Amino acid sequence: PDFAHKLARKISTKKLSGVLICGSGVGMSMVANRYNNVRAALCLDENMAKLSGWGVTVIPASPGFYNLPKTMEDLIDFVVSRILDHLDRDNDLTKRWTGDELK
Repeated sequence: PDFAHKLARKISTKKLSGVLICGSGVGMSMVANRYNNVRAALCLDENMAKLSGWGVTVIPASPGFYNLPKTMEDLIDFVVSRILDHLDRDNDLTKRWTGDELK
């Protein structure tokens, strides 16, 4: 997210364009889209790029296995939580990644 903030800040104040790259593409897009005059989207092919130009957002249903889901409901809650995050809706469906899990 640090790079997304840095690039989005520059794009929002100047006439620039840029490319953000991350594991899923969704997190970077969510951060960058918080800035005025910035439109970030996950684009895996030309069709997704066209859809993004029309304002469509594609959120892949990719479950997070780092939360160590135990049931199908855990997997579904993770995907629904990501969608709610994208819509700026508070939720507590899944445990949030803090980075402390690696310690």
